[in-house]
Amino acid sequence: MGEFHIAVLGDGHDRSGFTCGVPSLDNFLRTQAGQHARKRVSRTYVVTRKGEATVLGYYTLAADSIPFDEFPPELSKKLPFHDVPAVLLARLAVDVSARGKGLGGDLVTDAFRRVLLLGDAVGVHAVHVHALDDSAAAFYRHHQFQPLPDQPQHLIIPVQTILRLIPPLDPAPSG
Repeated sequence: MGEFHIAVLGDGHDRSGFTCGVPSLDNFLRTQAGQHARKRVSRTYVVTRKGEATVLGYYTLAADSIPFDEFPPELSKKLPFHDVPAVLLARLAVDVSARGKGLGGDLVTDAFRRVLLLGDAVGVHAVHVHALDDSAAAFYRHHQFQPLPDQPQHLIIPVQTILRLIPPLDPAPSG
């Protein structure tokens, strides 16, 4: 990430010019992400160049669950027969000016690390996402998400897979 920094969206971040090419994603960042954070509905993380405030990309996480019967059979073995605790990767977008720099992958990795830290405190079995289109679904498949049966744009990655992909960060020391 060198020249870039990922942090929780704050009042000092400039999101006014953010444009990813998908109006609903642009609008969410500009007008709803802060409200969702204040209401504790979701948390949005933004990437900027170090020392700058202009948002170049973002992702949003929310607590969620996935019905057991929606899991692919190979992932549902030995799971309890009820909703499975998960984190929803609700949105992910990169500004058109910052494409081709690997920021999308960096945002996914950062989200995975935060989920791993969360999983040390509460039960989290998987991360899932509802891709907006086939191109977005291909992006998530590239990052090891698997489509749910009969729902090719609803994808999932178990935490056990994430643990194989990236090492967890040590939690911040207490006290």
